[in-house]
Amino acid sequence: MITWSPLDRLPEALGLPPGTSYACIVGAGGKTTLMFTLARLLLRRGDTVITTTSTRILEPDGQQSPAVLLSPRPPGDLARIARALARWKHITLARARDSGNGKLLGFSPAQLDDLWDSGLARHLLVEADGSAGLPFKFPSSREPVVSSRTGTLLVVVGARCLGSPLDGLHVHRASLLRSSLGIRGASQVTAGMVARAMLHPDGYLRALPPGARLAVVLSTGPATTGAAVAIARALAERDREGLVDRILLADLLSRTPRFALAPGRA
Repeated sequence: MITWSPLDRLPEALGLPPGTSYACIVGAGGKTTLMFTLARLLLRRGDTVITTTSTRILEPDGQQSPAVLLSPRPPGDLARIARALARWKHITLARARDSGNGKLLGFSPAQLDDLWDSGLARHLLVEADGSAGLPFKFPSSREPVVSSRTGTLLVVVGARCLGSPLDGLHVHRASLLRSSLGIRGASQVTAGMVARAMLHPDGYLRALPPGARLAVVLSTGPATTGAAVAIARALAERDREGLVDRILLADLLSRTPRFALAPGRA
C-alpha cells in the first residue's frame, strides 16, 4: 500500500533539515526536475535558494528558475550574487555557458564550499552528475563531483529502467555496471541489480561524505509505480546495514505531482 503525499513536505521527507541545507543530486532519470522542484518548494516556504552544478546542466527556463547568473569566480562576486538573491530569492548560478551546446558550466567543489560559507542563501542545491538522458547509471571513478562537505546526497533512479536491456542505449556506463556487479551475457535491468548498484562500494556510496544523509529517489509516473515499488523493496531488503537513510517514490511530472515514502521505510 502506497500513501501518496502532496509535495509541500518533500524537502523534509528527503532529509533536508529546516533552516539550511547543502545537497548534491546525483544518479539518473530526473535529477534536474528534482532540483528545481525542491527549489520551488523551498522558495514557497520563504527561503533563499541557489541552484547550480559541479558538472554541466541545461539552462533552466523561467518556470524552473527566475534568474540565471553567470559568475566565473563566485567568491569574488558575492555582492552581485547577494543583490540577485535579494531580488529573486532563487537564482541559478553557473561559471559560464558552453559555446558548443549552450549548457551551463559549473563549479569545483572548493568553489561551491566557498559559496556555501558565504551564507548568502539558506539552501545550496547542486546537480553533481551526468547521465546522458538515461534513467539508470553506475558512476565511474571520476564521478560524481561531490563536495566532502555535502550534508545530503540524493541519488535518483528512473523507475522506467526496470526491464530495459542492460546496454549503453538504456543504462549510462552499462559496461562498468556489468563488470562491477559481475554480470555476464545478455541481461535486462532488474530490481535486485539496481539495489546492488546503489549499495556497491564503488558506486554512489563512494561519494557519500562522512556524516552525510543518503536518500534514494525513485523517479516514477503512473505507468511505472509498480517498478518503483519493486526497486524500493529490493533496496530495503538488501540494505541490512541501514546505509540508505530513506527511500522515496517521486512522481514529479504528473498533473498533480506527489511523493511517497517507500513501503516499510521511514
